[in-house]
Amino acid sequence: MAIVTKLQGLSSPLEADSEIQSFLAPHGITFERWEIPKTAHRLASKESLTDEEKEALIENFRPQLRRLSEQEGYTTTDMVCLSPTLPGLSDALSNFDREHYHTDDEVRFIVDGAGVFGFEGEDGRKFLIEVNAGEYIVIPANRWHWFYMKEGTGIKALRIFKDKEGWTPFYKALLKP
Repeated sequence: MAIVTKLQGLSSPLEADSEIQSFLAPHGITFERWEIPKTAHRLASKESLTDEEKEALIENFRPQLRRLSEQEGYTTTDMVCLSPTLPGLSDALSNFDREHYHTDDEVRFIVDGAGVFGFEGEDGRKFLIEVNAGEYIVIPANRWHWFYMKEGTGIKALRIFKDKEGWTPFYKALLKP
């Protein structure tokens, strides 16, 4: 279940989908819950996946991907699989855990595991949202954000793009004079 935390002035975490959606919408962030078909659970629960297994898992979500293509213009999907035992994991995560933005939306559907996205809201306040299996999130283009895995966990997520070239990260620290 998604949880929004670490917001100045927030007396308690937001956990209900409707509360999360209402909070995120003014910041341009989309949050939905998708059903994970039973046929996908076997593959999703494996520690690592071959390229063929990744494609088979993606196929389970073809109706949702077709809708996103028609409504939002997303054209490409791949899958990222990160686990605590992945060689070079800390190097891979170092690309995500610093504040950055992309010129394309960052779109993720979590198939298995969990992670945490941090955002800078429209008002400059920063907040975190923990995302878990079955949750879909869109961080709009040019929005400052970062991502990290919870210690000891892994994550499998569909990455959905309009244009992969728009996914180049621009880091906040590098933008300062």
